[in-house]
Amino acid sequence: MMSRLLQMALVLSVSVWVAGCGNDRPALPVYSLDGLKRDLGSIAQTGDGGSALEGIKYSIEKLAGEKFEGAEELKKQFSRLEKAGNAENRKQIAGEMLKIVETPKPAA
Repeated sequence: MMSRLLQMALVLSVSVWVAGCGNDRPALPVYSLDGLKRDLGSIAQTGDGGSALEGIKYSIEKLAGEKFEGAEELKKQFSRLEKAGNAENRKQIAGEMLKIVETPKPAA
């Protein structure tokens, strides 16, 4: 009886551990305008590049495929961002890119 109770407790605790607590913040798709804004905003604040650069690259490619008006300028700026040698340069370039993304486009 005690052994069975211990087994059930172990299974329950492992199940809770595997399931985790979850995350309240919804995950944004990598290839989204909102995800691009989030990643650029983060770099503009911190100057960190890291894995966010890969998501930015793919988001820009998707926007270019969707004929986003600022896509070509974003590609040029992204090339600068990849080559930026320090955090201050990355902050500046990401801020410039964020302005391109956030500038409202006139209706066609």
